[in-house]
This record gives sequence, C-alpha cells and structure tokens, in this order.
Amino acid sequence: MIPEDMKKLYEYIKDEIIPKYDCVEDCTMIELSELIWEDVEFLFKVNEDLDFDDFGLIKFLIGRELVNGFQKVVDETSSSNYIYVVSKY
Repeated sequence: MIPEDMKKLYEYIKDEIIPKYDCVEDCTMIELSELIWEDVEFLFKVNEDLDFDDFGLIKFLIGRELVNGFQKVVDETSSSNYIYVVSKY
C-alpha cells in the first residue's frame, strides 16, 4: 500500500515539477516490494532529444525539486522513502 505522504509528493510532482520543466513529459509512481527499503519509485520520462549535458542538468534539477517538495508536503515525522529514475525512453 502506498503511504499517503508519497501520494502527496506525487501530486506535488504532477502539479509543480512537470509543468515547470518543458522537457519533463510525465512521471509514473510505482509501488515497490515490501522487501525493498524504499516505498515507491518515481519514474520521470523526459524528452528523448536532450543531449548529455541537458539530461544531466534536468536529472539534478528533478532531484533538487523532489527534496524541496518532500520538505513542503510530507510530515517531518514520516518514515516513507522513495527513489527516482530519469529516463529518455
């Protein structure tokens, strides 16, 4: 079961991060196995035409945005964890 705070973070991604960056096309939230420390994975789809430098930059910016979003929308006592992947494909 996906924790409520991760659902809030996913809404933040959809409402704040995706519209902010033209090259970010979509994000999918995947619930992970109970055997894995993280609760969910966020899979970001970005424009496949990005060159190496732009891809690295957007990956960095998404990571920073996730940290900021986590601090804004998730209760500080939360024990939920996430991982994220940025992909052109």
